[in-house]
Amino acid sequence: MMASRGGFSHVSSPVRLASLAIAACVIGLAAISSLPPDEHEVLVVRTAQEMAERGDWIVPYFNGEPRLNKPPLNYWLTAAVAWASGDLPAVEVWHGRLVSWLAGIGILGLAAALGAQAYGRPMDGWFAALLTVTSAGWFSYTHDARPDLLYAFFCLAAVWSWWNAPQTLDRARLRWMLGMWLAFACATLSKGPQIPALLLVAIVLNESRNGAGSAWRRPRGLYWAAGLTLVACLTVPWWWAVNVSLPPEALGKSQLSGSLLQPGLEMLLNGYYLYRPLQLCLPWVPLVPLAWWFACTEQGAAGACSRRLLMLIAVVAAGLSFGNQQRYFYMLPVLPLMMLLAARGLGVMATARPRLALVLSAVQAAIAAAAGGWLFVSSGQSTAALLVAAVAGVVAACVYWRTRQAVAVPWALVLILTMAAFAGHAGGPPLWSTDRFNKHALAEQVVQHVSPAEVLVAFRLTPAVYVYETGRAIPRLERPAALAAAYEPVAPKCLYVLTEASNAETPAFVEMVTMKPESDDRAGLYCYKNQ
Repeated sequence: MMASRGGFSHVSSPVRLASLAIAACVIGLAAISSLPPDEHEVLVVRTAQEMAERGDWIVPYFNGEPRLNKPPLNYWLTAAVAWASGDLPAVEVWHGRLVSWLAGIGILGLAAALGAQAYGRPMDGWFAALLTVTSAGWFSYTHDARPDLLYAFFCLAAVWSWWNAPQTLDRARLRWMLGMWLAFACATLSKGPQIPALLLVAIVLNESRNGAGSAWRRPRGLYWAAGLTLVACLTVPWWWAVNVSLPPEALGKSQLSGSLLQPGLEMLLNGYYLYRPLQLCLPWVPLVPLAWWFACTEQGAAGACSRRLLMLIAVVAAGLSFGNQQRYFYMLPVLPLMMLLAARGLGVMATARPRLALVLSAVQAAIAAAAGGWLFVSSGQSTAALLVAAVAGVVAACVYWRTRQAVAVPWALVLILTMAAFAGHAGGPPLWSTDRFNKHALAEQVVQHVSPAEVLVAFRLTPAVYVYETGRAIPRLERPAALAAAYEPVAPKCLYVLTEASNAETPAFVEMVTMKPESDDRAGLYCYKNQ
């Protein structure tokens, strides 16, 4: 059985399912409600709340103004979780994160199913899902209310539907292909058409290479007419309704008008998408390049499947290189495919080069031990570090006793250590930017110093976190003249201003509370008097 190559051939189906469920809950739900939200999460949560308060589920609003950056599906689902919990119209950050966590669960299921389908062995899919759930990408974005993991789920669902579609042009293929187009439509409503379009290009190339007849020459192969009609029916009505609800110029230069879809060449050759998305794969970076090589050079049908997966990843990376923004997390929809290639490659390596596989596994275990130990010790949790090490040792011993395979021992260690490190520090600064915590500390001070009856504005500063914590609209001002005009109605009292310290270096600003000096974007609350 090919799955035995990876060293876990004796792991039964109930144990595989239980291990994934435990890892997904321990890693994904840790600190899901206590971790302070960052600015991007606040935009989602507060937008969902303002849509509920307005009773307008068409036009997204944030801070009292239309927010025309993202399609609405993530807002709707976040509000649905708030409604199901009985909190709506109030929306909490965990409502949005629960949407991401559920999407992450779906991604694990699809990764496991795709691995079993692609290689005919459930072990490949299980190990790929286990690598995914213990990756930095899955951990980070299950703790993020943004639509990125929801987007990744629908994109992966489209790939899964295409992969399962039979080559014959019959009703079975039609159902699977309509499932693909439906998933692409939901992805478009989650974040936009960029990744669906790139995956569609990769699917067309794969169909042509596999000898199934070019999808361009034989439109029935991908059911273009029915598929595009389905996508249009699900996406165009909302976009049209937004156009009707707002003045024509409102959408002019917004992201919803396609401002981010314009290709460019200035960043094409810098190779950003060849290395930076590996951040999503942490701590599995040593495994990825070598395991991919073994997977894609394997002979037979399994090697062909690996090369098809690689084409999906490569086309997305190449297409994103033409974009006018570079964000490593744009590759999140293909993270499970990256992990699937890594899982398969390790299995091939364990058979072809067992010593190399053992060395690589030991390196991964050493990296996980060093990183996890540093996290626990640096945060003053030495006792917890010893307990985790003891548990990992017991698990490793049990795995060796059960499998008698040396490669399985370091992987049991590395998976336990990684899961413990992520879960143990999900709510604290070691794994997150300290500015996230500094902003919320300042926001709490703002609530104490400024009453709801007093005027509070933001000057050259994005007030998202402060809007969330204070529960009030905070106008953003850009020009000193606008600041002076806002002061006139409250003179001679204070006009309370949130701004960065560099913007408050005039006698008109009197410092009240500021962030710590070491903060990257040091901001504060000031009393402004235009004398």
